[in-house]
Amino acid sequence: MEGVSSLSVKIGIGYGKCALLYVGGVFKRSEFFTVGESLTLALGSEECATAGGQIIVAEAAYKYVPTDSKNRKYYEGTEIIAKGGGKFYKIEGLTGEGVKTRSDALLLRSQITADRFTRIQDQLRGCVPAAILPYL
Repeated sequence: MEGVSSLSVKIGIGYGKCALLYVGGVFKRSEFFTVGESLTLALGSEECATAGGQIIVAEAAYKYVPTDSKNRKYYEGTEIIAKGGGKFYKIEGLTGEGVKTRSDALLLRSQITADRFTRIQDQLRGCVPAAILPYL
């Protein structure tokens, strides 16, 4: 599509306690910040991703992956040891019963047109911190 930028996403998943901080309220400006162990693990996981489209899961979250009726995890992961320490898993494939596959993502992608994106652009901007908006 012309005029539409390409988007590549690396996903990091962590698990643990976190807190939501509300800062501001003066001059019609406020921000929310998330802090804590789960965010640190999610950011560490994302940092381990080497390319867009990868999902990296921290060990603390990976151990909670459920199994299907045949006692298989719903997805398989390859172990990664981060530079600063910590164990993470690169998700390689979905294995469980009833797990949706990449075809669902491709179907959704085909439904996002430039016109539809333009209509929701203002709503999306509401999710972006004010400090970043001038750079978009």
